[in-house]
Amino acid sequence: VQRAAAVVSDLLAIARGVASTKVSLPVNNVVTDYVNSPECKQLQDIFTRVSLKLDLDDQAGNIIASTVHLTKVVMNLVSNAFEAMPPDRTDGVVTISTRTVELKRKPAGFPGLFAPGRYALISVSDNGPSMPREGMKKIYGHVFSEKAKCRSGAGLGLAIVWNTISDHNGFIDVETGTGDKTYKLYFRSSKEKTAIKERKIIDDYK
Repeated sequence: VQRAAAVVSDLLAIARGVASTKVSLPVNNVVTDYVNSPECKQLQDIFTRVSLKLDLDDQAGNIIASTVHLTKVVMNLVSNAFEAMPPDRTDGVVTISTRTVELKRKPAGFPGLFAPGRYALISVSDNGPSMPREGMKKIYGHVFSEKAKCRSGAGLGLAIVWNTISDHNGFIDVETGTGDKTYKLYFRSSKEKTAIKERKIIDDYK
């Protein structure tokens, strides 16, 4: 029932777009919120042969975003990477990284208005199978999935990713080679102060 409700929620997001309240927040928070979530821990418990690594830049800065929606974007991309890894692989690695980049020209496929300047970059990469060209053309379509039959996934994940990135006036690019794949998410950097309170580590409470 919970899974069915989640699929319906995703379908509504595709049909109506993403309505979210956005605030200034550290881009690294989007990554750490997911990594500390029950969904991430459950994924690692299931796929014990796949390692999750972080490469976060302390100078990645802030973005104007909804942490709830972007956390789900990261969750979908990481889940896809884990689940697409061949079962016989024992050296599978999924890496989440953050950086700050300067963009001077509008990237190909940028969906919104482009302004040159500083952007925060979230990358989700893996050393699993590369994506065929025919798959590259339809990855953001509804009900598309690379996963093996009988694995989880309704084929809505990348469509949700695309809608959410567009709602944040961002851009997503994918690079694939021989035995690797990287999704790159670009968001305009913000000079606004962080709007959320500093969070304490759970060990402090314990």
